[in-house]
Amino acid sequence: MESEDLPNTDNRYVFCLKIKSEEDLLEMDEATGEKKYTPITMEDVVQFKKEAEHLCKEIQYAIEDIQWNAGKHKGLTHYYHIYQDLAEQLTDFLKYIHKLHKKVYITIYKNYDNELMAIYTEILEKVLKDIQTIARKHSDYLLDVKEYGQIPSAKNLFKQCEKQEAPADADLSNYESRYKNFISCGLKLALEKTVTTVTSIYKDFTDLYRTRGFRTDQEAVIIYRYIKRDFDEHTLPAHLEHVAKVQKRHLKERRIEITTLSLQKVMSEVEGKFNNYTLCSVWFNNVEDEENEEELVHMLVREEASPGDFETLFKFQGEHNMLAVEIARADEYERNGDSFFANWVDPAKLKEKLEFWLKGNITKQQDWYIVWCLMKYTFHMVKEDKDKSAFAARMNLMFPEIEKRCVVESFRKQETQMNHNRPFDEWLADSDPDYHTAQELYYKLEKREEYKRRD
Repeated sequence: MESEDLPNTDNRYVFCLKIKSEEDLLEMDEATGEKKYTPITMEDVVQFKKEAEHLCKEIQYAIEDIQWNAGKHKGLTHYYHIYQDLAEQLTDFLKYIHKLHKKVYITIYKNYDNELMAIYTEILEKVLKDIQTIARKHSDYLLDVKEYGQIPSAKNLFKQCEKQEAPADADLSNYESRYKNFISCGLKLALEKTVTTVTSIYKDFTDLYRTRGFRTDQEAVIIYRYIKRDFDEHTLPAHLEHVAKVQKRHLKERRIEITTLSLQKVMSEVEGKFNNYTLCSVWFNNVEDEENEEELVHMLVREEASPGDFETLFKFQGEHNMLAVEIARADEYERNGDSFFANWVDPAKLKEKLEFWLKGNITKQQDWYIVWCLMKYTFHMVKEDKDKSAFAARMNLMFPEIEKRCVVESFRKQETQMNHNRPFDEWLADSDPDYHTAQELYYKLEKREEYKRRD
């Protein structure tokens, strides 16, 4: 961004504000010496009101002083000092407006333009017009006055210099005429400075109010990318880590397997939650057209949202993208998974782990019921849509060397008598004759890492 230079009559300050890269968004922090991104905030609005009130009082005081001087018929020296001081204060205020304008220009949040304009209109607009009108009249008539009031004579001035041990050869004979000329020229410049600075304040503040009309959509995109990248790098990772833990815990507590379908349901919940926020809704409804980034940012800027609203948007984008990746991964995982077992089960490892145990413990067909119950209801190793017939077919295929074949009809009597179609922790150790056999199998299957499929 361009350096702090007051605009001339042909080049208003707003035309110096150009954003070509992220570097143009940063300003030097006087306290830390580091460059920081400092968009306008409500604190700046409060400070602007204080500055406006202070300038208003100074102008009113100057007007009262001018009126008093006129009544006392004071000379030009008085007017010179009044306008010189006033011109300096107006110049400082103009620089302050430029500093504020930079903050407005680099923000895509709410820029408080209406609040600033209301303050300007209420506090400064009239008093600035008044002092400008008075200064213009003085420019036309005051400089023709011949009375130079408080200009000391050369003799009196020489006496003052003698007291301060001025050089004896000091020639002050031409002092009065030169001093009169100095006051006349100085007053003229101070009057011109007052008039032109008031005009610059009006024009530059009006430009500040119309910042969105001057700033291009491409510049807004640079701002958007910067604040998003800053959030993504410093805040989003911790947020996504927390969200992922919460989502997985909720699925686990509900005994819901992490599948494409379950993740799609989570995605729908996330979309429903965030679509209540305006920026999130705008982004979600235009996400397919994200290539047209300028149009998207233009719509976001139009909402005049707070920094917190943009942070919510970035959280939504992060969670949405994270779930999209997880869904794609789960979908790929399921496509390459087993047709009977849950996707996390490695059938080859499971066969190796259970084959010896099954040979020693399946002594009758009804014993397969224990295996079915633990696989289905305790460890959720079987896909939801698979029944006992599919189980029997798969067990006979996986373990052909087991003497007692798995037969579906053998399950019915066991289900009627024992009803073990529930998690193992609900089995009754004292009354279930199959409890200890099932407990052995439970301990083997509990070591999931030994037969878990790797991603």
